[in-house]
Parts: sequence; C-alpha cells; structure tokens
Amino acid sequence: MFPQVIRHPRHLAPCRSSLRQHSLLSIRLASTSPESTSDSTEPVLPSSPDTAKKATQTLSANKNNRRTAYLRTWEPVRSIADAWAIIRVLERKYGKIISGHFLKDYENPTKYQLMSWVVFEDPASVARIPRSGYNFSIPLPGIDKPAYEIGMEDLENLAVPAKYEPGFEIPTPEPGTGKVIGAVITPSDTEYNSSLFANRIYQNSNFRTMEAFVGWAGFSPLKPIPPRRHSIREHELFSVETEDEQIRMRAALEISARYTYMRNPGVLSPGQIAESENVSKAVEKVRKGKTMIEVEASRVESEPLGAASTTTATATPAEPSPKPSSLSPKPSESATIEAIQSKPTPAPLTPEQLEAERLAKQEMELALDVAKRLAARTAIDKERRKQPKPTVKSAKPKKNKKGAVAPQGDYFYDFVAKPPKNLTVMDRLWGLFGR
Repeated sequence: MFPQVIRHPRHLAPCRSSLRQHSLLSIRLASTSPESTSDSTEPVLPSSPDTAKKATQTLSANKNNRRTAYLRTWEPVRSIADAWAIIRVLERKYGKIISGHFLKDYENPTKYQLMSWVVFEDPASVARIPRSGYNFSIPLPGIDKPAYEIGMEDLENLAVPAKYEPGFEIPTPEPGTGKVIGAVITPSDTEYNSSLFANRIYQNSNFRTMEAFVGWAGFSPLKPIPPRRHSIREHELFSVETEDEQIRMRAALEISARYTYMRNPGVLSPGQIAESENVSKAVEKVRKGKTMIEVEASRVESEPLGAASTTTATATPAEPSPKPSSLSPKPSESATIEAIQSKPTPAPLTPEQLEAERLAKQEMELALDVAKRLAARTAIDKERRKQPKPTVKSAKPKKNKKGAVAPQGDYFYDFVAKPPKNLTVMDRLWGLFGR
C-alpha cells in the first residue's frame, strides 16, 4: 500500500534479487533466447474429465487476460533513463504500460540484468505482440549522467505516458547515430504479479527511509486533523468523494508513522487535542461573558436614568469604607527618626581630599594587580613541583689503563688487583702509541 499511495500513473520498480522473484512469483527468469521463454511447460491437469475441462477453460481465459510481457535487452541498461525510453517506445506501439520491473544484478546492485518485465494496462496490448518476439532498437535518450545523478527534471519528458498509435513502427537507427539500446519483447506465459499475491501487493521500505519521510511530511504543510476511527483504506486513496485533503499523503504518513513508532504530523496529538479543547472552552467562556455584558448594557440603556439609579442603589448596597489606620509613629520609630534628623550634615570634600582619595584608590588597584601576579606565579611553581624529578643515571666506571680496577659487586671475589709498577720512559712511549 505504501508505494500505491505515492505512485506515479506508472512506475518502475527495480528488483535486487532474481532468486526472490523466482521463489515468490514462480516464473522463469533465466532465458538465453525468446523461444525458451515462450515454450514454458503447461501445468499438469487433473484426471477427471469435468475438472480437466474447467481447468482448461480457466487456463485459456487466463492466457487471454494476461497483461505481462517479457523484455530482454541486448546489454544491461545503464540507468533508469534508458528504461523509461524503452517503455515510452513500447507504449506507442502496443499500448499503455502501468509498471515496469527491471532486475538488478544480485552480486552488484549498481548494475541491471538483461531480463525485465512490463505490465500493460489492457490485455489487448499483449495480444498485439508476436509469440515469436519482436526485435527493436532505439537510440540512447541523451542523458549523459551517472545513475546516481539523474533527477526528476531529467526524467520529466520520459515519464509522461505516450499514447497508442495503431500501425506505428519503431524506426531502425541509421548507422553513425551513436549508441543504441536493443531488446526483444515476447508475451509472458505467467503474470508478473501472481494471483496468489494479487491481494497483498507491497514493497518493503527501509526503516531509515520511513523515518526521513515522516520528518519531511511533504512539500506543503498538512493541516492536523483529529485521529480517525479506522485506517485509510485502499478504495479511499483514489476516490473523488474523500473529505480529507491530500488523502494519499496522509495514508503514506500513517503507514510510515505506524512502522517507525513516530508521531504522525498529519494527526493531532493528545496534547494538542487537550490544548485545543481548553482554548475552545476559554473562547466560549469569553463569548458568554461578552454576551452577558451586552445584555446588561442594553437593559441599562433601555431603562430611564432615575429608575436605573434607584434600582442599582436598592439592589447593591454600598460597601462600608474601611476605617483608616493610625498614621502616628510608634515610640521606637519616633526615636529612630529623631536620631537620624539630629545628625549633622557632612561638609563637602575639598579638592585636596578628593585627589588624596584618587591616589589611594590607584595604589590599591596596583597592589591588587601585584598580588594577582604573585598568586599566579606561585600556582605555576606548585604545578612544577608536582612533576617528578628527572633521574640521573650513573655512568659505569671506566677501566684505567695503568691498573685494573676491582669489579663492583660480588663477582670475581677471588680477583686480586696487581699493584701498580713504576713506569719508565719506554713504557710511557709504548703506552702512548697504543701498546
């Protein structure tokens, strides 16, 4: 239902897995020639004559009402623009196509397979296709963009359905026109959408896609409406008598909000409903108050002045005025007031005193600045003290050439150093040259 509510008059649904199509729809996907596609095996009929006759009649009726055609391209289509170009040409020759299904490669989803299916609106369109197949080729649509850069503005001309033209022949491209797309179309022995799944056509959507769709909520803002008693049904999607505006957008938001557990922006929340009720009650109350005031004003205007004054005087007696409290201060307050009033007014400061106060203020600011700097330096010194002291490695004692040094530690405890001898001049010379 989700793709139905947001679909175009016709749509293309690229399928990622051919194995899934084979398991769900029981159709033959792999084919090397058009003849192998048309010569499919017929189902085994029951042994009873009456039952076999009915089954044969049903099978022939289903064959006459089939709307699916098998399409095999010479090479995989590059993008969805090539698929739209093929469909537009087939519509001019055979009739309107309501959906096209181009399979994607199972191992590389960015590329398409050679096989695809198209579903016509009228079974007579499939009857116009030869059983042996029809070969055709068309030039490329001229959209030189990667598949991920093609937008709706590029497909606008190709997405408009083409009208059926009796006797139309697809022209063969002349040599030198550039690259072309070639394909073979044959009537399919089975419907793309089997009768087993006809009543529950659906397409799984990504959870993140639904979240983004609910957050987007359409190009134009929807007016929130109270929650419906039942979900939007399929027959209401394309009905003219629907009361709610943008019914298909509301249905898509309802499905996405249900699966993502998000609030539907097109439906009033309980808090908004309570707030609207409170606002309506307040407005009604104000309206009633205004009505009472208007009635009272009209009644006063209709009565004479003397009668109105006597009526008001007798109806509402004047309230007694409160007695004024004593304004005389208490004894404690009077003593405080006298003490404040008895203080002499201070004399104004002389220019010398003002200059002395200014200098004292400057000295105080300088002292505070010096204290802040000392505190910051002390904090830095404390941080430096917290760092570990570097460890100084002691070098090993060098061996003296003149005499052997006793090894450090407990090793070679029986070693006795030779006493130094008196060196002569020759010994010193030989030692100088590295003896």
